[in-house]
This record gives sequence, structure tokens and C-alpha cells, in this order.
Amino acid sequence: LLLSATQAQQQFTTRVQTAKSTVRGFRVDYGSDRSQLFYGAADVFLGIPYAQPPLGAARFQLPSPICKYQEDVGELDYK
Repeated sequence: LLLSATQAQQQFTTRVQTAKSTVRGFRVDYGSDRSQLFYGAADVFLGIPYAQPPLGAARFQLPSPICKYQEDVGELDYK
């Protein structure tokens, strides 16, 4: 529950230009406790599609690459 509240307040702070589009992300600070699995800061990019959706006849075929995105891509949380 606390994690959801924290993510709801997240804002896009990082943008990276790729060959396909601009990808939006945000920075997360995991703290400095080196005994933990994650520590330090990281740029996080969620919801970036890597291939066309496998619909219809493409259901069990190899993934088809994404063409250019219509707009900036990236999410603040998983859906």
C-alpha cells in the first residue's frame, strides 16, 4: 500500500531519445545501505513495448519489431 502511494506521486524525470521514439522514465533512490540487494540511484523505465502484440495469426510466431512509436512511451507503474 505504501509503495502504491509512493508511485502515485512519481513524475517523469528522465527522457532518452531512441531510434524509435522518446522513452520516459523516472529516478529512484534506493538508499545507501550496501547490505541490501539494491542501493544507490537508478533510472527506471516501465511499460516499454519491445515488439508488436501477437494477435491473430501471429500468436505463435516470432515477435515482429516495433515500428516508430506514435508518441513518447513509458509508464509510472505496471498495468
